[in-house]
Amino acid sequence: MNSDNQFKLGDECNAVRALRYGVSPIPAKQAKRKNSMLKYFVLIAFLSLLASFAFAEDEDADITTRFGALQINDENALLYKNKPLNPPIHGNSSLQEVGTYQLGKKDVVLIQDNGGSACPVQLYFVTVSASGVKATPAFGTCTDYFDVKKMADSISVTMSAWIGLTASEALQRKAAKEKDHVFLFKGGILTENGKPVQAR
Repeated sequence: MNSDNQFKLGDECNAVRALRYGVSPIPAKQAKRKNSMLKYFVLIAFLSLLASFAFAEDEDADITTRFGALQINDENALLYKNKPLNPPIHGNSSLQEVGTYQLGKKDVVLIQDNGGSACPVQLYFVTVSASGVKATPAFGTCTDYFDVKKMADSISVTMSAWIGLTASEALQRKAAKEKDHVFLFKGGILTENGKPVQAR
């Protein structure tokens, strides 16, 4: 008998399976290989799950500054040393850190408030120093496309105009011709194209 057609003792169960169900028996080496592959895929899935948990924990991590941590709690409120800011900052859909910048003896955190289709994004500058924490009013044009630049003593955010997804073509053309809006945070004062930004 050809050795390729012979079964080892470990293949007896496969032979019985073949007779009972009319299927081809699986050689022991092939079965072991399949078991090894199954264990490999289970390991990969487990590691992927661990990575997702680690990523989620990183998302909820404190926003570190030289003067204490900012946090975003489960209710989308921004906290400083576990206490709400005054006035408070609450996210629409969610809050996230854009970046943290050092301006002399102060740390400035740019916070993004993610909203809905009517106004996808608003921003806040939050200054943290030895004397405490202070935030600017919400600002922005609502667009989620913006450019941030850190200078020696200031931070600028450049945003294009936003008129909404349902605006007519005429309004969209008009908005496209508008100059960009430049928000400048310098010396604790926020301006838009040179004019102070007021609380809404």
